Amino acid sequence: TPFEEERIIKLARAFPQFDIVVREHPSNLKSGLFHQYRSEQSLIRMLSENNVLYVWPNSRQEYFKILRNANFTVSTSGTVALESIQLRVPSAHFSDSFAKGMPGIFCVKEVDDIKTSEVEQTRTYLKSLSNKELVSKAYDAFKMRPSEKAFLCGYHTADYKPENYVNDAAKLMRKLLKIKFEKAVNR
Repeated sequence: TPFEEERIIKLARAFPQFDIVVREHPSNLKSGLFHQYRSEQSLIRMLSENNVLYVWPNSRQEYFKILRNANFTVSTSGTVALESIQLRVPSAHFSDSFAKGMPGIFCVKEVDDIKTSEVEQTRTYLKSLSNKELVSKAYDAFKMRPSEKAFLCGYHTADYKPENYVNDAAKLMRKLLKIKFEKAVNR
């Protein structure tokens, strides 16, 4: 987002006790438009904060390691919010989008809205849920939202017809969460 750099700097200053790991989304690299999306100056400003680390996307194993070791994640519109809660890591979501109301995800407007006490309460809550409860609560929250085509950024357009995005969004979300949970549990 246009505000990403500022948010990262604010996060670094608000949470100096943590490393702020900024991981580039793989789609930014595939698009070929990376330099239009993030300038060299932007990277230099973010990295001027001592506790900011910038990483390129690598293997899924590395990604899961980052998530597992996170105190909390921050996302603007990505599915990292959903991936985080599956690993019982709270997520601050800078959007009132699909994640609103899901267990372990708290929607915020500003970095200042992220409170350590809320992160810890959210972590405790997430850890109290069984996998089945987490999926069920995520499903219940998700089914309350009107869904439109490409509500998950179009990642599954090769597998589903447009009608599925509109008519079966809640079922699709539950299926995706179930698959991810089963993989996480079997690790």
